[in-house]
Amino acid sequence: MNSAFVLGGQTKTPENSRIVHIKPGPQDNFSKAVFYLRVPEKVTKPKYILVLLKGINADGSGLLKHKQWLQFASETQAAIVACTLVKKDKKKYDKHNHYAAAQCGSGAALESAIEKLDEAPKGYSLKELPLLIYGFSAGGQFAFGFSCHNPTRMIGFAAGKGGYYYPEAIKGT
Repeated sequence: MNSAFVLGGQTKTPENSRIVHIKPGPQDNFSKAVFYLRVPEKVTKPKYILVLLKGINADGSGLLKHKQWLQFASETQAAIVACTLVKKDKKKYDKHNHYAAAQCGSGAALESAIEKLDEAPKGYSLKELPLLIYGFSAGGQFAFGFSCHNPTRMIGFAAGKGGYYYPEAIKGT
């Protein structure tokens, strides 16, 4: 696992941060999945995971340097996982090629990343923590998609998005 962290063009390793790359399988709806964990200094035992995503195919690592997200996570006792997801086929817009449809592989990638990010001993576990997901544009659609994929893991989501890709709700959502 790569432990380097890129912020503003420089490689840094902030305290309480880790990176996980998830390799896509042949049926997965993404070509790249990178997850960045950061636990703010004042958070000794997270109560939930704040998951952050940008728009289509965007690098989410920069979200971890936004003071607003760090302050929010500190005040509410959250770990932050920022995501970089890239859709499988840039020309096709269907659920089997777009990571926004979390039930087609990208949701499992997030769950797998959280398990891998939890491997280092630190006095608490991330594996069972509920998720609060904020996503912009395609990231917002992923937030909705993940709530369909695994509604029992969610405590909420916010989707700041201009359109939608897959509006059907999964049974049980």
